[in-house]
Amino acid sequence: MIIDDLKKAIDESDIYLARAVILRQINSDKDREHFWMLESVAYAEPLLADKGIALFKEDDGDTELIIDKLAWTVDYWQLLRVRFNRNFSREKFEFIVEMMRYFREQGIPEFQVAEQKSNSTSPTQTREKNTSNSQQQDSSKHQHSKSNTQDYFIGSASGAAILGTAAKLLGYSVVGGVVVGAIIGAGVVYLKNRETF
Repeated sequence: MIIDDLKKAIDESDIYLARAVILRQINSDKDREHFWMLESVAYAEPLLADKGIALFKEDDGDTELIIDKLAWTVDYWQLLRVRFNRNFSREKFEFIVEMMRYFREQGIPEFQVAEQKSNSTSPTQTREKNTSNSQQQDSSKHQHSKSNTQDYFIGSASGAAILGTAAKLLGYSVVGGVVVGAIIGAGVVYLKNRETF
């Protein structure tokens, strides 16, 4: 199952989106029967390479990959995922997958296949489910939009305060510092949201 966002990322040569899709799949594949992230990597890597873009970075060696499986914990897996987000290396990716397989074999609850829901639903149940999903999506969009607006406001205000103060201390125009700071703060929030969406 190749996600449309991944196809879009490849078409647009957007390595950040491609990596974000795979990062998102790592988390969602924990309780899926199939690790779709493996297919996504196999699909994306050669297509990106044809465009001169490397899916994986060179490993920075900042994280010890613990070989002793008895020492593996869910907390360590989560730490490794965070480090993988910063250094998208093949070594970290393959290690994360190996840990997920091991946790599934060991019966760790977060890594067990979720039960499949029955496909037999009545038309009434389907309508109720669709109405509920639509309401949840509307609520989620509103909350996401509200969160983004708050993030941009905080980023702009923080940037304005910092550069406004710096401009005053350095003897430059306070107004110019505030405006530039607000723009930089909003830009930082935009880039943060783009990478993590």
